[in-house]
Amino acid sequence: MNLERWQDIKTLVETKFGFDYYGQEKFEIGDNDKGQTVEADREIIEFNGPLGKMRLEFEIKPVVLDKKVFGSKRIGGENNVTYVYSEDEKTYKLRVYKLDEASDSWVEIDASGFLG
Repeated sequence: MNLERWQDIKTLVETKFGFDYYGQEKFEIGDNDKGQTVEADREIIEFNGPLGKMRLEFEIKPVVLDKKVFGSKRIGGENNVTYVYSEDEKTYKLRVYKLDEASDSWVEIDASGFLG
């Protein structure tokens, strides 16, 4: 998945079904090795499709370059994991959900068919 493909999917959904809801949000994914909070972006689209009420979430996160583990081998010692994130490289993920009307909750479905 890339940004160009995501734009194509958004356009297709909007022209065929229209958006019931469209939103963008930022969320924290942790702290980097410099102690700064790292944020990612998420776009959310909800629409009525052929399978019923659907939800698409497209996440844009920085690429993890390294994982540093600090700790001791003593009993009761604490472990600490720190990630090193890329400043300019991003990773993209599409998640597709269908509304389960019986439980009124979103159930994730396999999105590999959408990636063609």
